Amino acid sequence: MAQQAKGEVEAAEVRGSDDHTAMAVPEAEAPGQDMPEDGGAQADGLGFERPRGVLGKVRRSFRESFLLPFRRRSKYEGANHQKTNDNEEDSEMGSQPLDSTNAPESQRVSPAESGSASTLKQAGFGRFSWRLKKDKGPQVEALQTLTEAPSSELLQEEQCEKQPKSRVIPSPPLSVMQISKLIDTEVLEDAHLNLLSLRLELQAEKEAAGEAEGTIELARKEKDLNLLYNALRDKVRGIVRDSTRLPSRTKELLGDVAAIIEEDGGESSHEVSGPETWKETWTRGVQEGVQVTIQSVQLDAKEQDPSWLSVHLGLLGAAIVGDLQTVKEELQAVYPPSFAVFSAYRDCYHQAVSHHLKQILHQKLDMRDSYHLLQWTIGTYPSEKIMGSPTLQPEMGSEGLGPLLDKDEMEMAHQYFLEDLQEKLRTSLKNAVKLELEEVWQKEKEPEILNDYYHSDMHITVCELIHGYVKNSREIGLEQEVVSTCTEELKHFSKQFQVDFREWSSTPPTPSQPQLLQVAYLVTYVNSFSNLTDQVKKYKESSPVPVGELIQELEGGVQGFTAALLDQLMEGLKPYMRRMMTRKWLFTDNDFQKIVDIMEEVSQHYRRMKPPYIQVRGWVGGSHTHMASSGRM
Repeated sequence: MAQQAKGEVEAAEVRGSDDHTAMAVPEAEAPGQDMPEDGGAQADGLGFERPRGVLGKVRRSFRESFLLPFRRRSKYEGANHQKTNDNEEDSEMGSQPLDSTNAPESQRVSPAESGSASTLKQAGFGRFSWRLKKDKGPQVEALQTLTEAPSSELLQEEQCEKQPKSRVIPSPPLSVMQISKLIDTEVLEDAHLNLLSLRLELQAEKEAAGEAEGTIELARKEKDLNLLYNALRDKVRGIVRDSTRLPSRTKELLGDVAAIIEEDGGESSHEVSGPETWKETWTRGVQEGVQVTIQSVQLDAKEQDPSWLSVHLGLLGAAIVGDLQTVKEELQAVYPPSFAVFSAYRDCYHQAVSHHLKQILHQKLDMRDSYHLLQWTIGTYPSEKIMGSPTLQPEMGSEGLGPLLDKDEMEMAHQYFLEDLQEKLRTSLKNAVKLELEEVWQKEKEPEILNDYYHSDMHITVCELIHGYVKNSREIGLEQEVVSTCTEELKHFSKQFQVDFREWSSTPPTPSQPQLLQVAYLVTYVNSFSNLTDQVKKYKESSPVPVGELIQELEGGVQGFTAALLDQLMEGLKPYMRRMMTRKWLFTDNDFQKIVDIMEEVSQHYRRMKPPYIQVRGWVGGSHTHMASSGRM
């Protein structure tokens, strides 16, 4: 019978309304069905009508087995529960809205009944249609959604959550082991309150003991208290240290840390364990976290990567910006405004980076590393790439943070840069002379011709070196010093180059003609030194005195090359000039014709000389002067 009843209920439920929260509208009885003699239906103890027949038995069995316990429990959940009318029709219950304010008073649903319906839904039961459908009737009207009014207890709980938690010092405190476990499990607030209670208890016992010597028990308690405070301080410092690297884990704990600091009001964590306040403990945790971040940045050895410092500083800048963004976006809201969290992290980073750069500076840096250090310190660090980043505004503020390196340390970095630059430039200039000797002079290579003039790459190499050094020096504020250093080395270069060329060309020319290849080289270097002089004049504004001295030296080099040209020409013409000074020229013009041939050959090289040194009249006058003096000799 139970299975048959259950099957009929499921069949009725399937054929009923699809909405389990609505009651089906009762339909008219089919013809031939028995009706009660008084024209109405009997009511059961639950307030439902009691139809006769098999369906009535099924409905009564289901109510007694499932709905009655929940109906009884709902009597105690509502504030003003009333029973529904025993003679109320099932159709009236299913078709009227439960919370309709326009319905007649007799048809409104009380708050208790609303609570009962809610209870049934929570238990997993909907409201079912109990009458079998035999034909399509009017559409079932869905009940309106019930909005359960908040109880007074719920309102009180919400108000309590909005209010700050009341922190009561427990008395008596927990045991030392229990407090230690609270610290280990990071229940910081309770641990701190119990420590306060333990400290008060110890103070009371000391006062009770008076001036008498402390007992062993008091000494033990004081030692335990000291150890517990140290453990709590270490835990707090560790949480603060890891907060930027693990913000999602430490957010809630940071709230407890802030509460502990505010509770003590800046007082010492414990007079026995030292004068450090909780705020100072927090600051030390911030400093340690900053140090951890800086030390975690990749720093290769110079032997492994020549660009070790450039790479390290680039990664360091990215780490600084990332941590400060985390502080701004995630950690700042956890603390009270009085903590000035972003400013604290900013200042700690500035101090830590300054200390870090000083350690790097004491490694005796070369020119390249000194440049990267100075350029990052002066240019990159205060720019929008790091401390001036738009993502850190407005918290970063406009106030300056001061220099990362003081005056003495900056001078040390400048000295490293200038000393290594001077050494590298001197070596490069020596290599340029060596290359000219090995690739041009010894191989007797013809000079290149560029725009109808003899040309050498040597002066281009020198100009590129000087230009690169001066350009980089502008970014680190050392342009004047670098120009002075370069001019000093170029003066030595000019003198040494002339000496080396004279040594190579010391072989005397043949009696028949001068060494024309040497003439071509001399014309080439007149052009090279002339071009170098023009390039150096660009730096005269930054360092007028050193550049002026260098220009004089280079012009002296040009005059030396031109004098060498005339000397070499006269050496080739001297034999013929001497014979012409005798009576032989009256009988033959061979010597004179030889002189003309030599002058024509030499003039082909002279034409490859750039202005203003290619002056035909000047050369003719100079040659005439030399020949006249030679003839007198």
